[in-house]
Amino acid sequence: MRKKLNLFSVLSAAILCCVLLAAGKRTPTLFMVGDSTMADKTELAISPERGWGQVFPTYLNANVRVENHAMNGRSTKSFVDEGRWDSVLVRMHRGDALILQFGHNDAKYTDPKRYSSPEQYEAAQRIREARSNENRKTPIVPLNTKGESLLAGNVYCGHCGARLTLTTNGRYRRLSCGLVDTTQRVRYVCYGKTRKQTQCDGPTGYTMHLLDEQVEKVTRNVFARMKGVSKSELVAKRYEEEITQRKAHYAAVNAAYTKAAGELADLKAEIIRSIRGESACPKDVLAELIRENETKCLQLEAASEQAKNAMVETEAITEELQRQHDEILSFADLYDSAGIEAKKMV
Repeated sequence: MRKKLNLFSVLSAAILCCVLLAAGKRTPTLFMVGDSTMADKTELAISPERGWGQVFPTYLNANVRVENHAMNGRSTKSFVDEGRWDSVLVRMHRGDALILQFGHNDAKYTDPKRYSSPEQYEAAQRIREARSNENRKTPIVPLNTKGESLLAGNVYCGHCGARLTLTTNGRYRRLSCGLVDTTQRVRYVCYGKTRKQTQCDGPTGYTMHLLDEQVEKVTRNVFARMKGVSKSELVAKRYEEEITQRKAHYAAVNAAYTKAAGELADLKAEIIRSIRGESACPKDVLAELIRENETKCLQLEAASEQAKNAMVETEAITEELQRQHDEILSFADLYDSAGIEAKKMV
């Protein structure tokens, strides 16, 4: 028990140090989000049950606040759907920390309000992996879905490859009619050009709403074109010729292997007849022919297995493309009615 408490104390101290270093002078808050194993219990007088998050603050000092938002029976899905996750997000500030714990309630497939499917889990893992530090140089999902800009954090200069960052410009502009425009301008600017890190020969910046409108227009056109073409035509046609070629190659190699294996069997039968004195072919000649055919059979067997794997791989790629096609069409259905966060993910 002492070892467990010591380990818990070390964990608590480590979290406290990280939070205090990040928060600076402001008293940081440790937010806790989870299910019943973490949640505070209210009927303390009649039940000894406690969530571990309820006693965790006793291992911390007054330099950190703790807010335990864990609730009995919640899964990742139900916690989000009930708006509880949003209520935590609006309270968090730079320097705060979060402990997140869910699991067993997500697996309850008989309860659609709490169940998280394997597909949803895999999608979440793909997003987590795409947002990891080692993949940040070539991101395929936005790292930040907040704000009103569609492309912030996920758009690059087409001239030099540097990231386009979001800036505001509040300078006065005198219009041709003589009036002064004080509207704040929001622009994407080439970080490489403004910081003189690249030899960029393109524009310094692009007006945010104009570029966002162009991207939205292109996105809607792509969705419209995809909806107008059948999945078989769009996906199967792409690999149809390659699949046909690989199937034909596999069939040819497999036929050659079958023929060689038959010839090897005939040679082995012939050497048995030679031993019995029923064959005119010398034993040493038959032995050499058998060795050559055995080598040939091994080579053809390996080639057949390789051709089969290549064919299966192509079919698997086609299936994955079909899955992605269905996923993209589902994005198309929700895009027009989606908020800015969902549009960024799309």
